[in-house]
Amino acid sequence: VRVRNRLQHALLGLCPERDLRLAYQSIVDLETAQPVAVEALARWHHRKLGTIAPEVFVPLAESSGAIVGICRWVLSQACRDARREMDAADGSIPPRAMSVNVSSRQLSRASFVDDVTNAIEESDLPAGQLILEVTETAVLDDWEAAASSLAQLNKRGVRIAIDDFGTGYATLKHLKQVPVDIVKIDRSFVAGLGRNDGDTAI
Repeated sequence: VRVRNRLQHALLGLCPERDLRLAYQSIVDLETAQPVAVEALARWHHRKLGTIAPEVFVPLAESSGAIVGICRWVLSQACRDARREMDAADGSIPPRAMSVNVSSRQLSRASFVDDVTNAIEESDLPAGQLILEVTETAVLDDWEAAASSLAQLNKRGVRIAIDDFGTGYATLKHLKQVPVDIVKIDRSFVAGLGRNDGDTAI
């Protein structure tokens, strides 16, 4: 409880620009073995508490509301980094898409579409180079509002990915009603590919 309270207090004073950094995990095309995208992952190293694992600080940030500011910073920074990578490559290699996770609190905000649009425009990143990852649970929390926001962004070229599919209550009917470009099936269903008949069938 004391550790949780210290973390909650630390989150209140967290300054994303100073306290957070982004790590990038490659997403590889299995047929070509070439990286086609990267996923932005927030990392927090507190000056007194040390490195705090995402599985610890993200749920606390969600419950306290601090996640909105964190996610807004991650989105803006990731778009800027993606634009810098494109400029550095100077067309010599295909640009990698930037995948950014969206929290349920972030998705439910009235300013969500504007926040994403501003991040794209301020970084000058082509909309098609941004992938927003939302969990099926986040979409179902406020179905109509989420579907409307995602549809607006998708029309502008932003790609939408459903993350952890299969762990909540979304159905194929829901997928028909949301502009989904990518479905990320939860690891629990595919971890045994090639070894487990059930996983292979899925």
